[in-house]
This record gives sequence, C-alpha cells and structure tokens, in this order.
Amino acid sequence: MVINPGIGIDLQCPDPNGFISSNLFDNLRIWGARTGIRFRVFDGYARGQETAGIFYNTLSNVRLEWTRDDARAGVYNVAIEDVVGVHNTFLEVMPWDAPGDTLMTSAEKADGTLIVGGILGGERRNHPNNIVDRSNPSTTNIVN
Repeated sequence: MVINPGIGIDLQCPDPNGFISSNLFDNLRIWGARTGIRFRVFDGYARGQETAGIFYNTLSNVRLEWTRDDARAGVYNVAIEDVVGVHNTFLEVMPWDAPGDTLMTSAEKADGTLIVGGILGGERRNHPNNIVDRSNPSTTNIVN
C-alpha cells in the first residue's frame, strides 16, 4: 500500500526512443494521492504511435482512495490524469471517495483506451462527466 504520495503511479516516457509497454499493474492500493495515476509522453508523440510512448499496459484491480480530510486539505487533483498512448486497459479500477467530480482524463493522443467494470466503468453510466475524454476522435471503450 502506498500512502499519501504526490503521484501514486507515474508513467512517463520523455524519450522519443523509449517506451512503457505491456506491463501489468495488479492489486495495488494507493491512499491520499494528489494524482492517483499519471501519464506523460515526449513532445512530438503521434497518436497511434507504437514505436515509442506508452502502450498496451494493463492496470487491474487498482484501488485509489481518499478521505474527507483530503478534500478539505485540497490534496486531490484527479484519480487518473491524461491517459495517452495505444490500447491501455483499466480493469476493475476503483477510485473510492474521490473529493472531485472528475475521476479520469484522457489526452488528445489517447487511442483505444479500454475501461472494463470497476467504478470507472460503472459510474460513467450515472455520471458521464466523471471521465473527461479529450481523444479526438474518441476511441475510448467503456464496458460495465
């Protein structure tokens, strides 16, 4: 369990020759993060690019949790920030008690993001603004 980090999982690929690919992040618990999971790629990354960047990663059974004290202290930014890359998958990802309305944002260069179940998948039906999808055109698939 990770408690009170600035960023719980920070996926950064600043090098146009680098990549973060085909990883499984499974059964993780993160409490009180300002940002639960953050994605960043290098300037010049092209949407759909698979020679560099962040692609084909799976986040499964990841629990992100906040308290009322976090809301009062202004700790919360977003549960999942700026998803970018190709075919990154979120299975049963659960941002619990998030103090803000937005749970997830995707960047313009996200391609084929898949969200299956969990709070992300289930809440989208009742609270469509919880996921801010800036990918254009949108290729995010959400399955409850």
